[in-house]
Amino acid sequence: MIRAAVLIGVNRVRGLPALNDAVRGARRMHEWVLAQGFAPDHVVLITDESGPVAASGVQVAIKRLLDPMAGIEQLLIYFAGHGLNINYGEFWLLSQGLEWPTESVDVARSAVLARYSSVPHVIFISDACRTAAAGVQQQLITGSPIFPMVASGGIEKAVDQFFACTLGNPALEVQAQDAANAGTFVALYTEALLAVLDGDEPTIIEVAGDGEMPKGVIRPWPLKHVLRERVGKLLVERGLHTRAFQTPDARISSDPQLAWIARLALTPPPGPVSRNSDVLNFSVRATRNFGRVGSDQSAPSLPNWADATLDTLLGRRRLPAFSANPSEAKEIVKQAQRQSEEFAPLCFDTRCGIKLRGGKAMEAICPGAHVEWVVEGEILRAFPQSPQANDRVLLIFEDGSGVMVPLLPEFIAELSFDNGQWVGLAYEASENSQLHESDLAKRVQDRYLREFVAAAVERGIFQPNRGTLTALSARLLKAPAPDPMLLLYLAYALDDVGMVGQLRDLLIALRASGIPLLFDMALLVSRPGEGLDELSAISPGMPLLARGWAGLAARGGKLSEELSNISRMRHPTMWSHFTSEAVHIIRQQLRPPEVHHYA
Repeated sequence: MIRAAVLIGVNRVRGLPALNDAVRGARRMHEWVLAQGFAPDHVVLITDESGPVAASGVQVAIKRLLDPMAGIEQLLIYFAGHGLNINYGEFWLLSQGLEWPTESVDVARSAVLARYSSVPHVIFISDACRTAAAGVQQQLITGSPIFPMVASGGIEKAVDQFFACTLGNPALEVQAQDAANAGTFVALYTEALLAVLDGDEPTIIEVAGDGEMPKGVIRPWPLKHVLRERVGKLLVERGLHTRAFQTPDARISSDPQLAWIARLALTPPPGPVSRNSDVLNFSVRATRNFGRVGSDQSAPSLPNWADATLDTLLGRRRLPAFSANPSEAKEIVKQAQRQSEEFAPLCFDTRCGIKLRGGKAMEAICPGAHVEWVVEGEILRAFPQSPQANDRVLLIFEDGSGVMVPLLPEFIAELSFDNGQWVGLAYEASENSQLHESDLAKRVQDRYLREFVAAAVERGIFQPNRGTLTALSARLLKAPAPDPMLLLYLAYALDDVGMVGQLRDLLIALRASGIPLLFDMALLVSRPGEGLDELSAISPGMPLLARGWAGLAARGGKLSEELSNISRMRHPTMWSHFTSEAVHIIRQQLRPPEVHHYA
């Protein structure tokens, strides 16, 4: 296999504290790829040792490797440095990332564009924080994709993404305590990654069976799971007297039976094989951000716990009796219980409407159907024009912000708010609808499943394996009325693991049953330049989840010219909760609007 790599290390971003091990991490990865047999002319090392790192430099390096004449079959892109999460999108900060909005790497857009590149397998490895942007300056970062736009889509390629930590959390740098390495800072994730890739976890080395040498390979799926365990153990086994928390994360879409990331001998040499296995004792002194405290490292990782709990809810296995339950897990359970509680009204005579919990709307603007307040600002009755109507309502709140909500015939939309922020959307069939589940116990179970998944999605840990996703898909299709929000979460999860063919089959089945699709679901099966004009007719006419905006941009999809700028005018939640500036623009486009307000 012809392999290539672009390895980026940025210690210094103007306006942020300098890092210690980002450049060294890129250099260590450089040593590893050469030892793996990457051709030197297919490896690009980009660091800020001799000058600033710019987005254009990374783009040029990748574009050269994407030349079909080069025949690259696997492209590995590694980044070590400062990172941010903005509206559920990943950004790598380059040298002038805070000074110029586009001088950061938009990882989400890059990953979508990588699917349609000439390389069959692209791997992103990110040793960077995924903490939320702080302050106006960071919120204004737009970033740049490092893969080129394509005129039209072809066959989707495999794209795997490895992250040093889960969404909202920091990646740690630690300082060695032993005399031989005094003053040395080590990025915990890269340290663990290289140790595993060098053979320190022989249990995940498989026989390739492809006739190439060496015969052993490490595949992405096993690597994802072993890194979670490895980093957790490092914090305990290597003398870290701290309660800092770091759990690696990954989104794997490559074939679990064919794809591999490292090649090595089947029988590892005795003893540690990590290049820096002599660095045994660490103490936290510097981090890429500050680690959280109060987490129990003896407990299972949160993503593993979420996976096991979901399988239990689906009846696939019994939840193991873990020795400890992370505080984050307890909060997820509490949130799911709270959000799954039913609240009135449970039906409308029109079998369609919207109700709000924890917040009030000042106006409701619906361009395609008649709506009226039953309880001002809290309960809205809707009169859809047909059973397949794709209507939407813009709800505007006291602070001028707003949300665009799909109206689904036979369903009542439930919006939940916390401290003025939109935190939840659910749909339940009206009690007087034929789609209503009359069995109370079954209804309670289904509501809890949906809200558990929603809580996991909010934290970026809804990452079921392919078997679980297949089981969830089958369960939804058996129901008289598949839960619209669970379908939405399922669609994104199928997309994340590369099951796009199954996602297309799911949408075909839903259309055949007359079930209206949501915008995000149709977007995920769209290829660049293909069928994007039809998206605007699918409710609510724009992404419901914040992460959908990166996919829309990467596929070349555009809203109207007047709406082109609203993607950045959103509050930092998992939903598309628009600022007052965006609401002003949106309401001008909903013509002729039917406005219902009170004041």
